[in-house]
Amino acid sequence: VVRLTVREVVDGACSPWLCGLGVGDSILCLPPRRPSPLLAAWEARQQVGESPPLLLVANGAGVAPFIALLELLAGGGFVGGAPAVQLWMGCRRRADALPHSSRLEAFARAGVLQTLRVAESRPSSGQRQLVQDLLRDDGDEFGRLLFPGTGGCQAIVLVCGAASMGAGVREVVAEVAAKRGSSIEALEQERRFVAELW
Repeated sequence: VVRLTVREVVDGACSPWLCGLGVGDSILCLPPRRPSPLLAAWEARQQVGESPPLLLVANGAGVAPFIALLELLAGGGFVGGAPAVQLWMGCRRRADALPHSSRLEAFARAGVLQTLRVAESRPSSGQRQLVQDLLRDDGDEFGRLLFPGTGGCQAIVLVCGAASMGAGVREVVAEVAAKRGSSIEALEQERRFVAELW
């Protein structure tokens, strides 16, 4: 059984067709042409017996792969137990435009998702905030998780969403890494910063 999360894009090539299907309809699916770099980074750590903290950053529909990952983690059975998971999420308005809000809240209640931080780009009141701004505000905590010091398990940063958001997040993570004597390039080479953007 495969569950898909699809947002219909007006005049899209595939989403209108998928959104027109009914519950229980069958479709022929082909395997992906390449594995998800986000999941591959996590699986690589699992294969060497690690269960590092996951620092997830997304905006809009970019949360979809993380929903799938959280469901996978909720099933358990991982080397070293379930990792600590934090999500920084950008959306227009939390109250009515946070994708999968009920599922994210359920993951938080179940303890699968330890932290959910939401930035609103079009809040009904207050100041506009992008997810990279929120991440910058949380820079000290983010840095402690990414560079925990001797004996600590180093976190993996997985980013998914719009290219502009990804560029902003990469800049913030580069700042955090530089403050701790490292670099974004080193994190990318170690597959501790992985982004899937469009």
